[in-house]
Formats: sequence, structure tokens, C-alpha cells
Amino acid sequence: MGEIKTRKLYKKTIDVEFNDGNHSYKVNGERCKISVTSVTGMMDKPALKFWSVKMMKESLLDFLKSVGNNIILEHLLLAIDEASKAHTKFKEKAADLGTQVHDWAEQYILYELKINKEKPVIKKDYDERVKNGILAFLQWVEENKIKFIASEQLLYSKKYKYCGIADCIAKVNGKLTLVDFKTSNGIYPEYWLQVAAYRGADEEESGKKYDQSMIIQFNKETGEFMSKDRDNQKDDYKAFLGLLETKKWMNQFEKD
Repeated sequence: MGEIKTRKLYKKTIDVEFNDGNHSYKVNGERCKISVTSVTGMMDKPALKFWSVKMMKESLLDFLKSVGNNIILEHLLLAIDEASKAHTKFKEKAADLGTQVHDWAEQYILYELKINKEKPVIKKDYDERVKNGILAFLQWVEENKIKFIASEQLLYSKKYKYCGIADCIAKVNGKLTLVDFKTSNGIYPEYWLQVAAYRGADEEESGKKYDQSMIIQFNKETGEFMSKDRDNQKDDYKAFLGLLETKKWMNQFEKD
């Protein structure tokens, strides 16, 4: 059982709940079947196929180097099975490191909002990549004029029936901005659909109008950040809603 986050929306007529343990949402006690990331996850990512093959190849080469000419068929079959899972294990490890960076940033923002009393510190036993991600976040804060408004904001679109959590809402250099934090190796097109969905849901519920969307990539290897801002909400949201309809169509097969 993970942490439960709740928020009342639409003049307190809708209760949204997120269970961090199984990454599930509920709306007024009923399961919310569609999340923003489940929709954007449908986008084809051809580069991942080549990367997965590369990970398997490297795993098998490491095995062959370790055994030399003393190859036992049973051990080779086990190595092939492990190699087929190499990309999944790598992604899970990277996701865990990224989660730690996100969690630290959330605690920092909550401190800045005077919700948390203690300012988070960078602990000595943190993985070096986690430290670098945190340092990149702090560098972004230092180099920009930022007034935090909310962190890990639960969102729901009553009109389109999807849920999500926005990493950060802030005034960035004077502009109302929906910010998404990433610890990946780059800023990819589907990220803009993700922030457009969060922004669309919040504008629908609150009536506020954002000046821009922003994605911040915190590099876990170098400790540097890269930011990109964009105000192409109409087209980005239209693309997201197209994928949303596809997701709803796919969900029909789960009922059959």
C-alpha cells in the first residue's frame, strides 16, 4: 500500500485520489481508467527497439567474455534469458533514480511553499546520479526567477475523463508555467503532449490561463539542466486528445 494523495476539484464536487503504490487513480471512489501517461505511452518509439537489442547484445557479450571457450549450453540458455530482460532492468533502475530526484525536488518545493518545515538536504549515501539530478534542479532554480505555486498537483478532466499529476506549477521569470521534470537522456515529442494534457485539465477546472509549458531535463550524469519552453497548447492538446480517443478505443477490447 503506497501513499494516498487526494484533492477536491470542480468546486469540491469531485474527489480525485492517487495511490502511489500501484499508480492508480480514483474519481469519486470509482477507478479512473485513463491516465495521461497511459495515453502518451501509446506513441511509437522506434529508437527503443534498437536500444533494447543493443542492451541484449551487450549482456550476451559480457557473458561470453566471462566464460571464454568454456561455454555450457545450460548456462548459455540462462544468459540468453537474462539478456532478454536487460533493457527492462536498466529502465527500472533508471526510473528508480529518477523517482528519487523527483521526490527531492517535491520536498524542496513544499519547503519553499512553507508546507514542509525542513529543507531537504543532499545526503552522502545518495547515488551519484541522484546527486547530479538534484544539483541540476538547484541550478535551474538559481538561474531563474521562480515563484512556486504547487507541486505534484492532482488533475482531472471532467470533459475528457482522464487523470494525471503535474510535477510543478510556477511563475517562471514572470510567466505562469506548467512545468514537467524529466531525468531522461533527452526531451522527446511525447513530453509536450503530456504537459499539454496537464495544462488542459487544469485550465478546464480552474479557469486559469497559462502563459507557457516547460520541460526541464535534469542530467544525472553531468549535474546540468536543459530547459525548453513552448506555447503551442492548441496543437499539442489536439494531438493528445487524438491519442486519447485511440486509448478509449483500445480499452473497448479489454471489455470483450
